[in-house]
Amino acid sequence: MRTQSSFLEYILIILLSISIISYTYSWFSQHKDIIIDFITKENLDRQFEIIDGFMYNFISLNFAKEQFKIKNIDGRCQGNVTIFVTMFKCTSSQRVLDYRGDLITINHSIYVYSNKTHTYYPATPLGYFIYRSCYEGFYAYVLNSSKCELFCKGTCNFELVKSDGLLIIK
Repeated sequence: MRTQSSFLEYILIILLSISIISYTYSWFSQHKDIIIDFITKENLDRQFEIIDGFMYNFISLNFAKEQFKIKNIDGRCQGNVTIFVTMFKCTSSQRVLDYRGDLITINHSIYVYSNKTHTYYPATPLGYFIYRSCYEGFYAYVLNSSKCELFCKGTCNFELVKSDGLLIIK
């Protein structure tokens, strides 16, 4: 009698483990895009934190130059601000403000201006020179520099140059 109950317990444990494995596999196959997007966003955050570190270290130098390559991102200039827009969608509150500027600070809150929608989007600091924002419905990274000469689509190859006291992105 005891061996029958042990055998029955083993069968139930095996059935339970099979059902847990099949449930986990089906959940992962349905949600793998979310997991991959999260990993990609974290990777982009790390890349821009490295760029911010270079920008911070360039402050004390008279001349410096470094090249970067980031995939799956679009980059463009807006005044002295460089905006890198990702493919990841997001929602954010827009604000119509009576201020002028591409990157403004109001009551310790940072906002990025959009020429397309003529509104401001809130941004949070990622480092000393880089901000993260939900810009025009997509996650974006905003780099504050002295001069911007950049336009790229898909893959951005750009240089960060410190020359004559100016921090240039081209």
